[in-house]
Amino acid sequence: MNFEHETGLYNFYQDLVNENTELTMLDKQIDKNNSIEIITDLFALDLNNRKMVRYLHKFLSNQFKEIEKFKELDAIYDSSIKLLDCINDGSYHLAYKDEFNIEELLKLMDVKFNLTSVGLTEKLERYIQLLIELSDIKYLFIFNSLHIIDKEGLEHIKHLITINKITLIFVEINLEIDHNFQIYYIDHNSIHIEK
Repeated sequence: MNFEHETGLYNFYQDLVNENTELTMLDKQIDKNNSIEIITDLFALDLNNRKMVRYLHKFLSNQFKEIEKFKELDAIYDSSIKLLDCINDGSYHLAYKDEFNIEELLKLMDVKFNLTSVGLTEKLERYIQLLIELSDIKYLFIFNSLHIIDKEGLEHIKHLITINKITLIFVEINLEIDHNFQIYYIDHNSIHIEK
C-alpha cells in the first residue's frame, strides 16, 4: 500500500491497531486479535520483546495441552526441548515422571532468542521466522521499510511468507522503488487508486 500523504498512513495505522475497527482485505474479514503482526520500525526490531515471549509461552503451553490429550510425553518433551535449543543455543533438560513441571520449562525471563546476524534484513527474516514458528500469523504489515530492505533479502522474505501462506503488506508513503509488487496507491482522501 502506498499513501500519498502521511495523514492517510497515520489513519490507516490507527484503524489497524484499534480493536473496535473492522478490517477487511480482499473481501475477507481479518481477525485482528490473532492473525496480524505490525512492524513499524525495523531499527527497533527486537527478537526478545514481550510479544515474542508471549508467543513462546502460548506455543509451549499448547504443547503441554497435547500431553493431556494424547499422553505422548516423550514426543512433546523432545519437540519442546528442540525448540528451546534452537532459540537459545543452550542445553535444557527436564525431569519428569508422568507429567512435566511446566514451571521448570517456562522460566521465560532466561530465554533469549539467538541472533547471530546484525543486518536489518537478516534480523527481519529471523523475526518473521520466529513469528511463523510461534504464532498463527496470517497478515504481516511492515511500515515504511521497503527502501531499507535489499533485493536479495526481500526475495528470501517473499519466499518465507509464500511457503507459509502469509500475506505481507508493506505500507509506504510515496513509494518510488520498484520491487515488482502489486501496489495500491491511497490518495489524501483515502480513495484507492490502483496503478
